[in-house]
Amino acid sequence: FFMWDEHLEFNLLGLPRPSLNLVLLMPAVVAKALTDERAAATGHNARDIHESNLSHLRAAERTYRELCILYPDYFIPLECAAGDQPLPIEQIQSRIQGLMVRYGYA
Repeated sequence: FFMWDEHLEFNLLGLPRPSLNLVLLMPAVVAKALTDERAAATGHNARDIHESNLSHLRAAERTYRELCILYPDYFIPLECAAGDQPLPIEQIQSRIQGLMVRYGYA
């Protein structure tokens, strides 16, 4: 599917290729825990049908990891968790800034 989509978008339709795609990777179980915490903190269920479905989150995580492997020049992975804990926002921001400098965008 990815190769077909790439051919359709960039060859047949002539869409411009993004110069850089940073893929913020979060394990599905960590993402689910974060949405559960947000729902508890706000007092209402702020999750959409995708966020509340762990199977969907796992499939999405696998897909984005696969994209990073198949197209390493276009999809740059950035891990946003250490084990079962999300990284602090400041650390993720610092990693993003580092990648921007590394790829010449800062």
